[in-house]
Amino acid sequence: MKGYLLNELKELLKDESVHFEVARVQRLGFAKDRSVLRVACLVVPDNYEVIARVTWDGVGDGNGIFHPINPNDLVLIAFASGSEDNAFVIRRLTDKEDILPEMLVEGHTVVRSVPGKKLYMGGDKTLVQKVGSLTDPTENVVLGQVLKQLLSDILAELALLSQNIIEHTHIGNLGFETTTPINDSDFSDNKVVFESKKASPVDDELILSDIFFTEKGN
Repeated sequence: MKGYLLNELKELLKDESVHFEVARVQRLGFAKDRSVLRVACLVVPDNYEVIARVTWDGVGDGNGIFHPINPNDLVLIAFASGSEDNAFVIRRLTDKEDILPEMLVEGHTVVRSVPGKKLYMGGDKTLVQKVGSLTDPTENVVLGQVLKQLLSDILAELALLSQNIIEHTHIGNLGFETTTPINDSDFSDNKVVFESKKASPVDDELILSDIFFTEKGN
């Protein structure tokens, strides 16, 4: 959070005249340098408009936790009595249109993006581990595209090897060209299997997730 904004927020929150209102977001406006997001909100039930700065759960120099805010969202606004210039959106509220996930009711933690939007997570190193683990995990996530290419290449080589065996002939002891292997049908079956596995689930990417992506990094 920018220093000046943090200081203003601190001053606001220690003011005994601070009070809170529930409002519904009407319009959004980002600063050109993206240093602040302001929203026009309609306070309910009094139906008067205020311009409020959006606050974030965590924010710093190039890092933070940012949640999208959209028109019609229900929010909690804090501002000094009689001063609509010092209004801050400090929380988003649910209403009948924002159904809580069933997993939350069961006690699980849920992190979701807005439907149709992406969920971005990033850091120099992102670690996912079981609760209670005291050491960093050391198992790397397999890179899907690299694995896909490796499997595709291997299966293509196996299919080619089977084809070569099926077609293989050579000059026998009597000086005549031999016939193809007597069990060439077995290799034909193997070739079909290799080519089938290469086509699916490798080349058609069924082995790859459509919703979870990572990167190797350095």
